[in-house]
Amino acid sequence: MENKTDQELLTIYDAIPSLLDIAVAQVEATGGYSYEIQDELRGKFYSEGKVFRWSMPYRSLYKCFLCGHMSTQIQHMLVNPHMKDVDPALHAVNLKEEDIHGIREHGLNFSLECRRFLEHVSE
Repeated sequence: MENKTDQELLTIYDAIPSLLDIAVAQVEATGGYSYEIQDELRGKFYSEGKVFRWSMPYRSLYKCFLCGHMSTQIQHMLVNPHMKDVDPALHAVNLKEEDIHGIREHGLNFSLECRRFLEHVSE
């Protein structure tokens, strides 16, 4: 496995389907509740063995310590169902929206856990 740059890992992260984005689009098109839809999608993706991103927005905001950018705090869980019984560290990993902002906008680094998960997903 080659070591990828954080920008390469960000591309892998962006390619992982966001269940929240899918759910919000479905709510806009047909109605319903995004959290319920996201949970249904989580069950579907999990049973199909597809890697996905499950996200929980919070009412609180984060403020970037580098640029002052403020946005909704979101906890993301990246899940690879195939790894459940093989390696828990490659099964799921958590990160926050403020981490993604720092990586995307300021060149900060993914945590070692996220790096390992994303590098494995890209294999």
